Amino acid sequence: MKKGILIILLIMFIGPVSAGIIIYNSLIPPAKEAIRGIRPVPDEVEYWQTPHETKVRGKGDCEDLAFLIAERYEADGICFQPVIINMGQGPHMVIHVGAFYVDSIRPRLIPAGRYKIVKAYDWKKLKGRL
Repeated sequence: MKKGILIILLIMFIGPVSAGIIIYNSLIPPAKEAIRGIRPVPDEVEYWQTPHETKVRGKGDCEDLAFLIAERYEADGICFQPVIINMGQGPHMVIHVGAFYVDSIRPRLIPAGRYKIVKAYDWKKLKGRL
């Protein structure tokens, strides 16, 4: 069973507080692990690195870090979608999982209703173009 469906079932059967703890623990530690050792830096020229390039260089912008998280979530079987949102300081790529965004620069849960999606990507198509 996909983790996205499991999360919905958890909320229905064990309540939102307990489900929130489980959701946090299933999304944030893997995201932090995926970007551990990578320094977030803005691009001088917009260029989307592959996850391998980001690991080798040890730095990347929000898209580059989001791709590392996406790669990890894919390996873990988590249903997700990379999306661009506007948090008031320009476009920012995050990972959309159910009712939350996972911030790519500082992994944390952001309620999905807080910011509007500017552009959504299909990860399978996107990673084929990196």
